Amino acid sequence: MPRVAVVYGSAMRDSADGATHDSEPRAFSIPEAAKLLSLGTRKVEYMIQSGELKSIKIGRSRRIPRKVLEDFLEEKQKLAS
Repeated sequence: MPRVAVVYGSAMRDSADGATHDSEPRAFSIPEAAKLLSLGTRKVEYMIQSGELKSIKIGRSRRIPRKVLEDFLEEKQKLAS
């Protein structure tokens, strides 16, 4: 049976196995997160150290989950309103 890919928003679902393949990463490095937030890397590092922004450690790398960034921006938008 041939595999058929169906696209739902930014996620792609393979109908043969039902797996979801996101086109965006689930977590970002500090430089990637800084670029997304239009901030410097030192500022993002400070925000992590102060607890303002949560991150996870994978080996020697630090990553910021996409959901954390989305929640952070949503909270900031609420405060600005």
